[in-house]
Amino acid sequence: MSSTIQTAGNFYFRSGPIGPSQYDFFTTVEHETDEILGTSSCAFNSCGGGHIAPADLFRYQSNGARSFGAGNNSSCKVANAGNACFSLDGIHMLQHYYNINDGYDAGD
Repeated sequence: MSSTIQTAGNFYFRSGPIGPSQYDFFTTVEHETDEILGTSSCAFNSCGGGHIAPADLFRYQSNGARSFGAGNNSSCKVANAGNACFSLDGIHMLQHYYNINDGYDAGD
């Protein structure tokens, strides 16, 4: 199996300001690599039947509660309810999940 990303697209390569219609190249590569490795998410009930994927076990709200919903864009740096953050232990929030309000691809 082979995958390629066409770099001639409208990508931002982290040099200068990003344009409003550009996509970050490195984030795109990371996203596609996650999907190839099978680390996608079943949050938002996207797999049906209440199933979760292994990556979902690390999805928390920054108040320490598990989160399988779309969440909001509140920062993970303070204890909020309703957001979606990546954490190994439910205490230390390491990263905010992005693209969480569109209902697609919960693992972003």
